[in-house]
Amino acid sequence: NPSLQYKFGENTDLLVQGDYLRSDITPDAGVGIINQNVDARLPDGISRANFINAKWAYNVTDQASSSAVLNHRFSDQWRVNAIAGIMDTRVHGLGVAVPNGNIAANGDWTRNLSGVQTAERDYNGQLNVNGKFETGPLTHQLLVGADALRIVTNNASGYAYQDLNGRALTTYDKINIIDRTKYAERTDGVTYNVTGYTVAPSYRFGGYVQDLITVLPMLKLLGGVRYSYQNVLQTKLTNTLTGVETLGTAADKSDRAWSPKGAVIFQPLPTLSFYTSYANNFITNAGLLNTNLEPLRPSYVNQYEAGVKTELFGSRLFANAAVYRYRNSNLAQTTFTLANGTATTLTTVRELSGETTSDGVDLDVSGSLSKDFYFNVGYAYNYARFTHTTGVVGTQIEGERLTNNPAHTANGSIFYTFSQPGLRGIKVGASAFYTGQRLGGNNNAVLDPITLQPTLPNGATNPRYVPYFSRTIALAGYTTIDLSVGYTYQHFSVLAKVSNIGNTLSYLVHDRYSINPIAPRQFMTTVAYRF
Repeated sequence: NPSLQYKFGENTDLLVQGDYLRSDITPDAGVGIINQNVDARLPDGISRANFINAKWAYNVTDQASSSAVLNHRFSDQWRVNAIAGIMDTRVHGLGVAVPNGNIAANGDWTRNLSGVQTAERDYNGQLNVNGKFETGPLTHQLLVGADALRIVTNNASGYAYQDLNGRALTTYDKINIIDRTKYAERTDGVTYNVTGYTVAPSYRFGGYVQDLITVLPMLKLLGGVRYSYQNVLQTKLTNTLTGVETLGTAADKSDRAWSPKGAVIFQPLPTLSFYTSYANNFITNAGLLNTNLEPLRPSYVNQYEAGVKTELFGSRLFANAAVYRYRNSNLAQTTFTLANGTATTLTTVRELSGETTSDGVDLDVSGSLSKDFYFNVGYAYNYARFTHTTGVVGTQIEGERLTNNPAHTANGSIFYTFSQPGLRGIKVGASAFYTGQRLGGNNNAVLDPITLQPTLPNGATNPRYVPYFSRTIALAGYTTIDLSVGYTYQHFSVLAKVSNIGNTLSYLVHDRYSINPIAPRQFMTTVAYRF
């Protein structure tokens, strides 16, 4: 990670940086979930060490980036900042495909093959102007800026797999995730050839202005707005076997959005302040169509927050409290009727008629009871759920909590640095983290009231019919504790840490097929020398 800084006089400097990272990992899809046409559940008695990918699976990422940051100060009140950068990311890997809802109730699973070969290059630029000035009795802190981003991806879109003798493969083998001795599992390696590539360019531009106005010493107002323009161009597909190039089915899609924000800050005392704020951002609905079969416009999220911050006991204790509401009031919802009243079975048609709401509270307290003793504790409550759905078959269920959003989380840490002779330089610490009950998997959907089946009577797949079994997994809360000890002497330091000292077992469920145990008890140490 080399960097160079140039100073062009007293008011101007240039920082040039480069970075290279190579990651070579074994991809892990977790321990597997029993989920083929049954209520999703964790396998009974399964070990956290259960590994269902192929033993030879690999995933290699190479990432290189460079950037230049130019700072110039016109005066004590005005300065400008310009940033330009480029990042190149390339990934290649091979393993077995994740079990997408097809692990049988007895644990049987046919392992298919899955390769990945992607390349992405990002170009970015940003310009900011900061200034301080007065208009009558008002003091302004102004920010005006713009940014631009160009992304080009070139991803493999088709693969042909062969064993090491050159024989074509479509599946790898069958295993049982509960009883790994039931079948003879393959261990031989596999190769692949890419049969197609998809090039997908996109652009994003934004301009913004923000002003923090001091009305009175105890009253400040913040106002700002951002304009965003995003253009996703039509993809180009290349068949490497025939050399034929075709265009993707989705035409160019442009999204434009204004995102305002504002805040009021009231500080009656130097050690006490209150604030309330509003912000708005947007989420693109890439690949979806409206009922006129046109690209679906973005969904907007409104964020409301209010809080208080205080300092106590001569700034030895800091306490913050905040309440918030995040609301997406035009969530994309499945529909089977076009704007002209005709029926459709297109799975990409949506209407912006749903809503999710997240209400929460954040509390944190930190302090230094002495120059050697430091602590912090925090608690958060979050109630994220679907607050409005259309009730159409295939849409989410109103009132159901969003997956992977625990209602309660908490943390606490204490650190002590010894200053007594003979112990000077030693620092010890302990931390505890609590994650409450939550839902894993995928949120459920409204059932067809007649068949309660995922297919039509003749067996033909129809997107209107969704499975009648639950797609969520209830996960219990858990607590982990970490201990650390460090020593510093002049330019040398060493830190040793044991995480999850109780070897607590719980799971991270990203969706219905990927469930990973949390990290077991681990020991790690860091040695550093500062020149």
